[in-house]
Amino acid sequence: MNRGLALPELSPTLGPLGRRLRFFGAFVTVVICVWVLVRPQPYWAAILAAYAAVFSITVAPLAANDYFRLREPRGNPPDRTRINIAAPLSCLSAVLLIRAVMDMDTVELAEAIFFGLLAGSMYALLLWVIVRRASFGIAALVGVFLGPAALLHTNAATLSAQGYMERGVVSNKYASSKPRRHVVVASMGSNKVELTVPQESFSSYAAGQEICIEVRSGAFGIHVRFIRAC
Repeated sequence: MNRGLALPELSPTLGPLGRRLRFFGAFVTVVICVWVLVRPQPYWAAILAAYAAVFSITVAPLAANDYFRLREPRGNPPDRTRINIAAPLSCLSAVLLIRAVMDMDTVELAEAIFFGLLAGSMYALLLWVIVRRASFGIAALVGVFLGPAALLHTNAATLSAQGYMERGVVSNKYASSKPRRHVVVASMGSNKVELTVPQESFSSYAAGQEICIEVRSGAFGIHVRFIRAC
């Protein structure tokens, strides 16, 4: 059964130009993944570059399906004659999800992940249909990463200009390098929340300090917390 939504086949194997394209694509993917994961500055430029790469890789099989695959042939040596898009899509979608979860102090995170998984399942089905040599398992894995990441980033990009304020007290703080982030742990009644702060303001917070927290909502009604001056 031919599931590919491709134009007429150009060639069953890669030529010299195709091999250069595979090398260039792998290089760009690694650069973007490192940029997004290690130091995403400017933040939205890095995030948009990753989504643009995902989009480009996803639609590429529409132009020349026989050049691309999303699985390894079973019981055979690795297929070096085509471009395997499983690795770049998995890497890009994984780092996007890491950044979406770590960089935004989302109040309804569990609900956002759930609805993101629904969106990701639709993407997985689309990817499985587009790529003729595709594994639905790999397509589903990419969708599991990409759906929640896209929902959280879209919500963050459409946050309201103002929100409501809450008060808390700093109980702890820490810095991590994988992924790079600076976190202030605040006590709000009986709850503790982790708030990501810019590196330049990280040293200004101390245990016992009272802080104000602004809560704003985005297009999907998901609330995100930000530390604000009292």
